[in-house]
Amino acid sequence: RLPRIDYLIVLAIMVIIAIAGFLPGIIVGITATVILFVVSYSRLSIVKHELSGVTFKSRVTRNAEDRALLENIGDQAYFLQLQGFIFFGTANGLLEKVHGRVRETPTRYVVIDFGQVIGLDSTALLSFNKLRQFSRDKGITLVFAGLSPRLQRQFDRGGLAEEANVLRYAQDIDHAAEWCEDQICAIHSADLADR
Repeated sequence: RLPRIDYLIVLAIMVIIAIAGFLPGIIVGITATVILFVVSYSRLSIVKHELSGVTFKSRVTRNAEDRALLENIGDQAYFLQLQGFIFFGTANGLLEKVHGRVRETPTRYVVIDFGQVIGLDSTALLSFNKLRQFSRDKGITLVFAGLSPRLQRQFDRGGLAEEANVLRYAQDIDHAAEWCEDQICAIHSADLADR
């Protein structure tokens, strides 16, 4: 009745206990179980929702011209609402998702909402540092939204401080969306003024 992989772990534990003793068998069992958990959990997506600025808007009431503009080029903002616990495997998947999006769609802003994230480990911070470097190289602004005080401290210790035109923090996803919309509208207005 066990899944095949669990059955193999149980058999391996029994063989090692018979050959090397009880303690080595338990150590192998725990190690195999942890590895199995990490591999299985890294296959799960931490992204609960993936949205663009066309489908996700702030609560700010905007004039007709700005609304039309955001309908046309609002997809320059990309929103990812995360959930669960983040570690290297899941954070690396997030990094690949952002890379894919930037290759396919012109993107100026990537908003990552941590409002439903319960924690992250230090290896995940490496992936977020890579994401910051990628954003710097591509001229994208990252906006981290909804961090709990504990997560904010982890990011601060990990060297992920705000950096103009590269990384900024927002109170929540709505404030992040409002800021992105303001930036898109301001850039469009500046372009019109230059003509």
